[in-house]
Amino acid sequence: MRTWCDGDDAEGPTKAKAQIDVKMGSMGMRFSGPVEIVEQDAGAKRAVVRAQAKEAGGQSNADGTITIQIGGDGATIDGTANVSGKAASMGEGTIQAVLTQLVQGFAGNLSKA
Repeated sequence: MRTWCDGDDAEGPTKAKAQIDVKMGSMGMRFSGPVEIVEQDAGAKRAVVRAQAKEAGGQSNADGTITIQIGGDGATIDGTANVSGKAASMGEGTIQAVLTQLVQGFAGNLSKA
């Protein structure tokens, strides 16, 4: 799994275009679309990020929301996602595993920043 977002793709301080390559079983897909910080509270160290993506071939769509809360003993990340099209046919267990891996990767990158 590989994610990609370049500073050149920023559409402002809270919005950018992103791309993610996902492999589910023997199927590989490339999703791209906007990612935006839709809520942020610096005092509470909380942000809500929303993403909407379409598969390069146009057969699948995905959208989701991630809430990130940073506290004294670490961070919590809570997310929801909706998947349709070819990707949805992979089954809930496979999709859940891929989404979990994505969130864990995001959290790891966030902790390095």
